[in-house]
Amino acid sequence: DSIIYAKRIQSAILPPMKVVKEYLKESFILYKPKDVVAGDFYWMEQKNGKVLFAAADCTGHGVPGAMVSVVCNNALNRSVREHGLTNPGEILDRTREIVVKEFKKSEEDVKD
Repeated sequence: DSIIYAKRIQSAILPPMKVVKEYLKESFILYKPKDVVAGDFYWMEQKNGKVLFAAADCTGHGVPGAMVSVVCNNALNRSVREHGLTNPGEILDRTREIVVKEFKKSEEDVKD
């Protein structure tokens, strides 16, 4: 079933609780999507001795929202890993640029 496969993809992008606990020992995560999959996700990265954490809500519900969350998660990763950013404002700005560029690229592909 495609929705179950989408759930597996979305689950794969979420940091495992074991990793979260490694850096944020006193933390917990309550993640309860309304549907099987959703546009909400959390993200974590460790860079230069800093722990970066985000809770995000992407537009959309169900499978479309989940797919947007995958694109946004990838953009967050690229902002930190490829561009070396650690300042939250700069990460969000670059993430937005990457997401907009990705959606424009797919728009152009559809026109061809």
